[in-house]
This record gives sequence, C-alpha cells and structure tokens, in this order.
Amino acid sequence: MLIRLNSVSKSFRSRKVPTSPREWVRYHILGRHLRVTALDNVTFNVNPGEIVILLGPNGAGKTTTLRLIAGILAPDSGAVNVLGHVPHKRERTLLKKIGFVMAHCSQLIWDLRPLDSYELHAAMYDIDRQAFKRRLALYSDLLQLDASILDRRVRELSLGQRMRCELVMQLLHEPKALLLDEPTQGIDVYAQRIVRDAFVRYARETSAALLITSHAVEDITIADRVVVLSKGKVVFDGKFSSLLEWIDDSTVIRFRFDGEIPNLPRVIRGHAVEYDEKDRCIIRVQKHQVPEVVGHLLTVARIKELSIERPSVADVVSKLYKQL
Repeated sequence: MLIRLNSVSKSFRSRKVPTSPREWVRYHILGRHLRVTALDNVTFNVNPGEIVILLGPNGAGKTTTLRLIAGILAPDSGAVNVLGHVPHKRERTLLKKIGFVMAHCSQLIWDLRPLDSYELHAAMYDIDRQAFKRRLALYSDLLQLDASILDRRVRELSLGQRMRCELVMQLLHEPKALLLDEPTQGIDVYAQRIVRDAFVRYARETSAALLITSHAVEDITIADRVVVLSKGKVVFDGKFSSLLEWIDDSTVIRFRFDGEIPNLPRVIRGHAVEYDEKDRCIIRVQKHQVPEVVGHLLTVARIKELSIERPSVADVVSKLYKQL
C-alpha cells in the first residue's frame, strides 16, 4: 500500500466567540479554549493504482485527512505512512513523490503563463529537460490543453482551464501519491469529464494512488473504493456498489400488462402493489427479492413491459448525507 493511516486522531484549538460584554472580558483575560475533534481514530489505506473517494458532509474531516497525508499537519496520535515515509517530517525524497491539488488554492503564478509556472516546477523537482518536454506534451494532451491556453496568463483563463493547468503541473513530476481536494468543483460538465478520464488513465498507467474528496456524484462513479467520514470517524470503507446497498437496498419493479388487466391481489409475496396508471403497476422490494417477485408476476399475468430500477447515485448520496 502507498498510503496508510492507522488510528489517526487530530484536533484543533478553538475559542468560542463572545456574545456579551461579560463574555468579552472572559475571552480576553481568561483565554479559555475548546478542543474541536477533526479526526477520531481513522484507519484506512490506498493501494497502488487505486482511486479512493473520500465522502462526507462539510466538516467531516476530509480536507484535514489530505493535509495530514501531505505533511502539512501532524497527527495528535496514530501513524500516517506515505510511500514508507512519515509525511510531517517533510523529507525531500517524499515531497518529490506526492502531488496535492486544492480547488481554492492555486499554485500557478497569477500574472504569468502556465508554461512559466511549469518551468519553475521542473526546476524545483529536478526534472531533466527531455523528461519535462515529454511529460508536458503527454499530460497537456491528456487534459486537452493546447498551446493557445498554456501561452496565456493564468488570470485570463476560465476556471475549468485553470484547474486543468493545475493538474498538469502536479503531474509533471509524476507523483506516486496524488491528493485532490474537490478538483471538479465549479467547472463545466465537459471539463469534469476530461478531468475524471485523466484521473483514471493516470492511476492505471502509473500505478499511482489517488485520494479524492468530492461532492460531485459523477466523481464517485470512477472510484475503486469509497471511504465515508462522519464527524471525524470512518463509518464505511468499501466498494461503491456495497455503499449503495448499505444505504438503500430498495428496488422498484414497474410492469405493464399485455391485453386484459388481471385481477391482481393488493399484496404479492408480502409486498404492496401500487397502480400509477390504469394498466401499470409498481412493487417496491429489496434487491435480493427481485427474482422471486418477477418470477411470480410472469406466472400470474401477461406482462408487456417490465423494468427494474435501483435508486440513482444522487439519491443515495443525498440519503447518506441526511443520515450522517
């Protein structure tokens, strides 16, 4: 495994904002502080070539997790291991092997061209000239950035263009661990698709570990695994298909009759029959009950149309956040 968190906890010191003159005196004289827990005994790992999505409502601890892995923060307890190193020690050998992209923190120099920032990046990471040219051409093509975009000042680029330029810069040193904090936030649907396709291709071709935080439903579908955080704790770690069943295992069977409408009972195999049109019915069942119920329907009625529907990804994620 390339990234490993073992029983990691992290808290921050905070002060309650006073709301009265008496509280203001206590605030300045006594200086009392509160401890806010961001992560509580978090354990998970990311393997080579694996894309893991961190899910959770705002304040769940997702960005704190990325900052611990990047070495920006040190844990209060537990161990963080990235490529065999302890990140907060900031060893140069490790820093050359990780990349970190944050949606609201640009590493491109605002008044220069992306190409100028890339040149500086290559010098900082000791990328030789031939490798730099090859990688720049490769990843610019992967993220569909032509010379006209790379040759304009960063301040003149759209948000989607700027985010793709950010990604190219972080790929130039070909990190083995790539951390992405809401990389598709605020960019258009076409640019989101380009970025997601680039993530999948990069992970597969370089065997890098990708850890992504996102609220975008489409981002979740590219994940090999999903880790759900709630109030600093891991409440789920597994495949996305398992998450769907864990949150909502319901299935809707819709069917339309062929010819004469049979006199169906109001309950079939313990499930209520709902009529949404005069010749169409709905039965709501659990996923594992679908074969039994469908088999029974086909024996008691002539069915013209039949569809089996699972909850949409957006519905499942919305329900998950509501439960958390």
